[in-house]
Amino acid sequence: MRSAIVLAGGRSSRFGSDKLAADLDGTTLLAATIGTLADVVDDVVVAGPRLPSDWQRARLSPIALVPDV
Repeated sequence: MRSAIVLAGGRSSRFGSDKLAADLDGTTLLAATIGTLADVVDDVVVAGPRLPSDWQRARLSPIALVPDV
């Protein structure tokens, strides 16, 4: 089994806005990252404040959230 960990915490202060919600071709940046990983891993752990609102479009199950406030 291959797993991926996505580090999605932080304040996005250098980015200038909420990096997790940034649009990338009609999906959030975080969901696009998870979706790309879906081709090469069996499951994903997201370390961050929340899963993206459109995480179901990422074509991957299961996705686990490790809260990082």
